[in-house]
This record gives sequence, C-alpha cells and structure tokens, in this order.
Amino acid sequence: MDREPAGSINRMAQAHAPLRSNEGMPRGMRPSGCSTVQPITSVRRGFTMLRFLSKLFVVWLFVSVPLRAQQCAWQAYASNPIIKYRDGVSNLVWNDAAVLKDGSQYRMWLAGGDPTFSNPVVKVYEAASVDDVNWTINPTPQVSPTGNPKAWDSHRIETPNVIKVGTTYHMYYSGCTGSCSGQYSIGHATSKDGKKWTKDRNNPIIAFTNDPAHWGYFTAGEPAPVYDPVSDTIFLYYSTVKRRVGYSGPNPDNLGWMQGIALATSRNGSTFQHYDPDGDGFRDAVLVQSDAYPVTSNYVGYSAPNAFIDSSRVFHLYYDVAQYPSPGDWRQVALAAATSPNGFNFTETQTNLATNGGTSWHSWEVRSPHVIQDGNLFKAWFAGHSGLNDWTTAGIGYASTPFCVQ
Repeated sequence: MDREPAGSINRMAQAHAPLRSNEGMPRGMRPSGCSTVQPITSVRRGFTMLRFLSKLFVVWLFVSVPLRAQQCAWQAYASNPIIKYRDGVSNLVWNDAAVLKDGSQYRMWLAGGDPTFSNPVVKVYEAASVDDVNWTINPTPQVSPTGNPKAWDSHRIETPNVIKVGTTYHMYYSGCTGSCSGQYSIGHATSKDGKKWTKDRNNPIIAFTNDPAHWGYFTAGEPAPVYDPVSDTIFLYYSTVKRRVGYSGPNPDNLGWMQGIALATSRNGSTFQHYDPDGDGFRDAVLVQSDAYPVTSNYVGYSAPNAFIDSSRVFHLYYDVAQYPSPGDWRQVALAAATSPNGFNFTETQTNLATNGGTSWHSWEVRSPHVIQDGNLFKAWFAGHSGLNDWTTAGIGYASTPFCVQ
C-alpha cells in the first residue's frame, strides 16, 4: 500500500482511543486505535452508539442472528453521556473506558488526553462508582508514557484494560512513540491495589510486525484480556491488520487492508503464545469481518474488542466495526458481538447493536464497547462524539440488558 494503515489504534485523536491519528491505516485497528488527537477544531471521529427508539430511552436491538435463539435489548441510560469532556480534569477528553467490579465498587480505567494539542500525550486514569453511572475521576494519572523518546511507549499509553487474577491486578494497554502514526504495541503492568502499577520488564509483551501478508502487521493493540480460571489461562484478544489478498476494487489504499481480532494466551500474564492453529508460524485471527459488513460497502473490519466469560462459561467478544464512508475517512460505525464455547472458535451472533448517525452526542462515531456480566445483567460502557472533530461532545455512555444468554 502507498500509505500505512494508520487509524485503528489512534482513538482519541480519531475517536476511539484517547488520541490517535488515522492516516492511511484503518483506525479501528487501533490497536479498537490510537490516532493523533487534533485540536478541538480538527479532531475527528464521531461516536454514534445508540439509536433513539423512544423519547424516554434508547434501546440497542440485536438484530442479527439471535444469541442462542434469544433476543437481547439494551437500554441506554437516559442522561448519557455519564462522563463528558473536561469532567474531573480540565481540558481532557475521555476514551476507551474499561470497567471492573471489585467487591461492591465499580472501578473504571480510561485514557485521557488534551485535544487542544495536535499530538497530545495520553495517560491512564482511574474513576470509581457505586452505581454504574455516577463516577468520580482521580485527577492523578496512574500510568504514563515513559518520556524517553527512544522507548516504545514514549508518547501515549491508552486503551487500558484491567483484570484481577487472585490478588494481582493486570493492566494491558496500547503504547506508541512520539509519532504515533498508528504503530502500536501492547504493554503490561501489575499492581496489588489497582492504583500503583509496575510495568513489565518484558514490554512490549506483544509487538507489531513488518509483514503485511500476515496478521500482526503495522499495529497490535487495543488489548482485551480475560482470565479463564478453568484452564488458568489469560486470553488476550487484540486488534491488528493485514493485507486483503486479491483485492482489486476501489480505494485500495484503505480497503485493501483488513482489520481483525487476534489472540495470544499466557499462564503468567507476561509471556504470551500467539494463536496459530495451522502451525505455520504466523499469527491467526479468531474473528474477521463477516458478510454482514462487506468490503463492497466500504467496511474494513473490527477493532476495539472487549472480552468476558459469562456464568455459563460462554466467551463473549464485543467490538466496533470500522468503515471508510469515503477515502481516508476511517470511522467506527457500529457495535457487534460474537460468542465462543472455548475462546478460540467464534461465531458472530449480533450485528448493529448500535450504530452511528442521528443528532445525538454520539452521532459521528460509535466505538470501544466494554461489557461485563454483573449478576443477572450485562452492563456496557462505550465512547463517542458528534460532528467531525468536535471533541467538546465526546463522552462515555452506559447501557444494560438482562442476561440474555441461556
């Protein structure tokens, strides 16, 4: 390709991860993206997440293949977004929220960056809540870039995702250098309290490659970890890219690339083995764009995955769908879901859970879903904004649905 795919990992700058640039490469691959955040007047990406089906609330309709023959309907919180631009910290845009229920408290790790800078530094912050929707953001960042211009994570740390295994918290995140042109790798940090973090000496624990013919090319990011206690294994899903073999259609610089969700597994949280079922020595994806999102409609694939295992031991992946409405205009335009009985073989079960459009705060783009099971409910947090580069409308929303997997 003439231009490297650079849009999936840079969210904030683009719309998903705190801030990323989405030049050339589909941002949805953020590693769900880290694009460079442009000044508010130029920051792009819109996050259109829910369709307003009534005046009182928004409902996400799972309109594709029912999950285990059952429909799920999500109700969006009436006062979304629950976290807005400048909440907690002046001039910061919030993106890529990940939530962990820790005892009776909900803990959220999210990325924040100042969109008034053309290439903002992005850091990880924490927020706390007792009711899902009212959050208090700690203004002191928990994890920050190294500042060393030669380091792999010198400029941005974003798309944080935290799991707790035993008494240890594990954070996985996307990191990039000062240029942040979409080339992200994945870092790991541990903590005993979820507040003071120690970065892994093996970082980056998953790095991108320079092989365009196979998954892992150009970017590896937007980590989605889940711990399986039965196999005592951490499954780490992430966004990545490869060339679309045989593509001869329009806009090859953008549509000639695929964004998919790959997998690596680990028993210690630090050393990972790439998913390679055919044993050819190359990474393989566990989920690629389906017929519901064809390249003929300018879709390029999936980004910003989130994973969890429900109480019936079904693996769930939630993710956003990336599209080029026009050449160079990479956007996350829909949310979808897939399930697996073993964490390896996934079937897309729900499409268009939410889409962009309309006139709400998320009309430009819908992205970065994070879903957990909490008792008999599935709860989701997501990000978005309206209007081209209008980061003043950016925020984090909330929705829930009764447990709908039987």
